[in-house]
Amino acid sequence: MPPELEVEIEKGVYRGLGLARHEGRVVFVPRAFPGDRVRVRLEREGGRHAEGLLLEVLRPGPGRRVAPCQHAAGCGGCAYQELEPAAQLQLKQGIVRESLERAGLRVGDLPIARGPQEAWRMRATLHLDHERSPGFREWRGHRLVPVTACGHLSGGLNAALLELGALLRVRSGLLPEGADIEVVESQDEGLRLLALPAAPPDVLASGLVDELRARKAFDGVGCLTGSGPGRRFVPLWGARQAEARVRGQRLAWSPGVFFQANRFLLEKLVDTVLAALPERGRLLDL
Repeated sequence: MPPELEVEIEKGVYRGLGLARHEGRVVFVPRAFPGDRVRVRLEREGGRHAEGLLLEVLRPGPGRRVAPCQHAAGCGGCAYQELEPAAQLQLKQGIVRESLERAGLRVGDLPIARGPQEAWRMRATLHLDHERSPGFREWRGHRLVPVTACGHLSGGLNAALLELGALLRVRSGLLPEGADIEVVESQDEGLRLLALPAAPPDVLASGLVDELRARKAFDGVGCLTGSGPGRRFVPLWGARQAEARVRGQRLAWSPGVFFQANRFLLEKLVDTVLAALPERGRLLDL
């Protein structure tokens, strides 16, 4: 194949890729959607397919828009920012349907629940760039993109991350470039926790935790130690768990523990699972 080519996207596939064909071979293009006519540069070629980098949208397909997020062009955290919400749901529905059918399952009606597009995430893992600003990695790369306002996080959590970045930039020696941090937030946005990586003792001595507390950026700070089944959150100050209310039940979790991230669809997900149980059936949440 030539290093650069023009292709038309036929459909969307898993991982936020658009699928096109050129001279009988499949070409996968990130951030390209059905109906787009695009110019791409090939980056990887295999025996039956190739992967390209989107250079230009020559003719937009239905539903394409200007991304509402200022970081969308470089950040690898989202795959569908340049697509209208209704078109996103249609695309995802098609991907799920095709995946199930490929597995040999008969698929009937496939409704997809929709929640608000903004401030829905209750948990996120970010990384520190060379200046120790929190951000996300670029698509399939190692470069870190500092994020000043992620639309999927609440305004309070974005503000807390800005405070953290400002403090770490003047104490860049405390944590290494590329270090992971995890943030979690209660369903009602009333409580935020920060988990630092397994930190050297001088993190406490540095006053970083005290400053975060004084600025009220977070309601609790700790660090994550261990790996795999032994991974755990060690509190250094303040609250230890975030909270959610589901069907009248209080659920609590700490950083480092999996918990459904979407604050708006959490209860609807539980309702859907419970509705599918047989009479007197039992449900284990593992």
